[in-house]
Amino acid sequence: MKSGGNNEIKLNEEKKESKTTQAAECSSPLSDLPPQPPEKPEPGDCCGNGCFPCVWDLYYEELEAYTKNLEAYNDRVSSKQK
Repeated sequence: MKSGGNNEIKLNEEKKESKTTQAAECSSPLSDLPPQPPEKPEPGDCCGNGCFPCVWDLYYEELEAYTKNLEAYNDRVSSKQK
């Protein structure tokens, strides 16, 4: 049996905090930097025990949020150039 349940929980909490911070930074009027893509989990980050949410679930949620934030950023940048 693979260990790492506690490590995965800690990683999940860190990723949730990162997602919240990234969303706050993207909506800040003072910061007009492009959003950063989420960090893709390493092959060993998933323990394979069917955790919910899995690190891959969180990654894909963050990737979806990143895509939306990037589209919003691109819209802002293009509207400023007009």
